[in-house]
Amino acid sequence: VGVFEEWSISSLGAAVNAASKLKGSQRQTAIQAILRNRDDISEAQQIEIVRTLGNETIQQELASFSEASALIDNPREAWNLVVGDDVDNTLQSQLLGRIAEIWFEQEGIKVLSHVYEQEFTDWRLKNDIAVALVESSPEAALEYSLQLPEQEQSWLSSLVARTWSRTSPEAAFAGISEKVPEELRDSLLDTVVFSWASSRPREIVEKAEMLEGKLRVTALEIALNEIARTSPEEAVQQMNALSHLVANTNTLSTWIMYSWMETDPVAAVEWVLSDFDPDNPHRLQLLDQAMNSLAREDSEHAFEIALSQPAMGNGWGLELNVLRQVASEGPVDDALKMLSRLRKNTQNDSMAYPYSLVGRAMVKARDFDRALTLGDDLPETDLRFYYYSVTSEWAQDAPLDLYEKLGALPSDMLKSRAAVSLISSNRHEPVLTEDQISHVKTFLSDEDTELVERLERM
Repeated sequence: VGVFEEWSISSLGAAVNAASKLKGSQRQTAIQAILRNRDDISEAQQIEIVRTLGNETIQQELASFSEASALIDNPREAWNLVVGDDVDNTLQSQLLGRIAEIWFEQEGIKVLSHVYEQEFTDWRLKNDIAVALVESSPEAALEYSLQLPEQEQSWLSSLVARTWSRTSPEAAFAGISEKVPEELRDSLLDTVVFSWASSRPREIVEKAEMLEGKLRVTALEIALNEIARTSPEEAVQQMNALSHLVANTNTLSTWIMYSWMETDPVAAVEWVLSDFDPDNPHRLQLLDQAMNSLAREDSEHAFEIALSQPAMGNGWGLELNVLRQVASEGPVDDALKMLSRLRKNTQNDSMAYPYSLVGRAMVKARDFDRALTLGDDLPETDLRFYYYSVTSEWAQDAPLDLYEKLGALPSDMLKSRAAVSLISSNRHEPVLTEDQISHVKTFLSDEDTELVERLERM
């Protein structure tokens, strides 16, 4: 755009010629740059340029621009002219914004209501125009919003909170705290605090004492999470220094971990192991939170750490998270080796679920036979779940392949479970015909026949 603006001054003809060689939106942008930068040429010349370049939309926009410019001392009429013409309003956003600014200068804050009442096809246009007006006088806009009907008040007060908090969050917090009624205040302060903590985390940490209750906790969670993206050690120091301001630091450490585990999961886990007492329940929660990230970085290291920790509340050890991650992203053989080292659930002896994680991974790798034989290690009580889990993956990934092999599967239970999987999958993605589904049903056991009948009644 800048090139065409400068070119149009030094050589208008050359700029027009170059623009004519562009296509689509690039040509339109170049034409707009030329015309808006050369407002000294006559309207006839402007129209001739547009005709030369064959852009009817810009010709219409130019006509609206000329008419609106003539009415600029009467912004209300200019506004109505532009929004009512045949040109897409999004192509006239700059013109509408300028008219709104002049209108705002003449009539004041109530112009925001005219912007609100205007029905634009793109809500972002209304938002952008209103934001530009609010930025010049956010406090007055807030006071004005409180006089409005409920729906318009909600729109404008929220917009004020978002806009004001981007430029002067502390002033926005003070203004809303002082002037807004309680029933509306909390949601607006939430908006301000989120913006403030996200954009200026260290500033809001320094002012944390001026916040109270839930707002203080929310502010510190977001701010420490932001700081931890680039300086996790600093975030930990800040958390420790602020511990007297919150009931406990559990949620703060959780939010620090969200950032730290993505940038350096090894260091994040070492922090937990060194700084949190083994008897602290939150220690296990943080390790649980970080284990997937650490497994992506070094799955064997993650597995060894997990094995050394107590079981979680669901009875599984943390190593199940590592197994799940490795089974999901591979290599499958690594997951298979981990499966043999996995601790049993402390609440029951079933290993069907971890086996199914590896079995499904084998199916995704198209290693169907090995997925089926993996279940040979399981007791019969676990096989129904395991077979259904593995064949469900198979039915989703390669339903025709499973259908063709259904009759050759090695056991009646496996055939029946595979049949249930095919029928269930086909309800969502009907790959098999009605005749094929009828054939599939011949492999159902009595128990699974009842299950399918219930499924079909749903």
